[in-house]
Amino acid sequence: MDETNRIKFRWVAGKLITEKDLADCSSLFSSHYGLYDLYAPDPSKRGQRVRMAPSRQKLLLNVAGAWAAMAHLDEELVAYAFLVRGQTSGGTLSWVTQLVVHTEHQKQGIASRLLHAAWGLSDEFGWGLVTASPYAVRALENATRRRCDPGVIRENQEELGKFAERFVNYVKDTAFVVDEGRCEVNTEFFVDHSEVLSMVANASKANAWTLGPLDPGHEWLAFVFQPQDPRELTVAEFDRLVADQDSTGIVREAYARMTLDGSHKWNKGTVDEVDFSQLNLDIPVGGRVLDIGCGLGRHTIELAKRGYSVVGVDFVERFIHTAQENAAASGVEDKATFLKADARDLHLGEEFDAVVCLYDVIGSFPDDLDNRRIVEGVSRHLRPGGKVLLSVMNRGLVEAVATHKGDIHENLHVFAGLKPSLTMQQSGEIFNPEYMFFDPTTSLVYRKEQFTLGDDLPCQLIVRDRRYSKSDLESLCRECGIEPIWTRHVRRSHWHEDLPAHDSKAKELLMLGFKK
Repeated sequence: MDETNRIKFRWVAGKLITEKDLADCSSLFSSHYGLYDLYAPDPSKRGQRVRMAPSRQKLLLNVAGAWAAMAHLDEELVAYAFLVRGQTSGGTLSWVTQLVVHTEHQKQGIASRLLHAAWGLSDEFGWGLVTASPYAVRALENATRRRCDPGVIRENQEELGKFAERFVNYVKDTAFVVDEGRCEVNTEFFVDHSEVLSMVANASKANAWTLGPLDPGHEWLAFVFQPQDPRELTVAEFDRLVADQDSTGIVREAYARMTLDGSHKWNKGTVDEVDFSQLNLDIPVGGRVLDIGCGLGRHTIELAKRGYSVVGVDFVERFIHTAQENAAASGVEDKATFLKADARDLHLGEEFDAVVCLYDVIGSFPDDLDNRRIVEGVSRHLRPGGKVLLSVMNRGLVEAVATHKGDIHENLHVFAGLKPSLTMQQSGEIFNPEYMFFDPTTSLVYRKEQFTLGDDLPCQLIVRDRRYSKSDLESLCRECGIEPIWTRHVRRSHWHEDLPAHDSKAKELLMLGFKK
């Protein structure tokens, strides 16, 4: 496999970065950023490696809205970016405060991928960085599909200055120099510029250089803005973007950012749903039940209240902690056990009398193999004859309501133009046609989901999930050793009623089955 395809990306809030991460970033910077030039005020540093201690890097991340994006090849850190997001009068601005790529991996598009995976197709007001590297400027332009234009930068110069005052300490007291022939800032960072001219020449083979020359101790002020017309997104860029975002654990990230509190629609009807489950699963008195994708534990806890011994699993650590607290508050901590685990690789070493796997666990992943592994795990943990109740999102309703649909590769301009939503976080109404694109060939729905509440940083993710027809779901279950008893199209908490597949209320496909 090409080593660039083995690169995995990871995001972490600045306040949560570990000492090991900081040490790795410091080592990469100190070994690969560059040399001090002959104009450095301290003669002892001239020609020496520019070094950055972890403590200094921590200062960059110790501001509101700061976070880090890291790229690993196998276990080795090969690139990272520190960013800070904040509000301006025009909207959210992302400022890259540090961007470093391992020398052996430069000019391979890793920096562009790192920024693209972080920003995706976000609708932020602006993105940019201060840098002495032409390759970093090109990475910015490639990631945003926009060109740095000194005229546009000058129009937004005041906003950039105000932002720097609040968030970027090494620039806040420095005047910007922006005119048609120059776009720079005096950071008094005397990094060696001896190769800058040749780097500019290499970076300018496809597009003319727009930011002008660079004086000693200065760095380019490179920014692009939302109103600038982006070039069209290519198929290769889109496929790389979703693959890179997938490598960050996009599904876990999306679900971890959901509030899922008592007001969230996905949390309604718990008692009715457990009444239905208890009636249909034929659980023996005191029987063992497994709840896969338990979230905050609402079904697990309600089943435990009824005397069953229940294990709830979820791959979001925050959910597990909250579920444990909820179980203790309900007085069922002796009956409800919670484990952090990935449903795609679940091996608990025991069989249960019944399994529930509800609300968009199966189908959360765009890869059919991932979803199959979840069903295999259901079967593996169910005793012969034991029953399972599982639900997926209904393809029939998507077919009926989708207004943006077709081959995603042939309609990237349509998807790029869709508005982002707060659907998952706020309402759970993920069938709103205004915010989704449906590819009938793959049965995948694509959405731009934004998550802005809580202490975590604002984030926009491209979420893809699988929708199922009745035949899709039943075939998958049979292949995994589960025989369907019935499958019906239902609405939330009204599982007794079988609706037409295209009914506007039939958002779920619910199946009762047993292990052969």
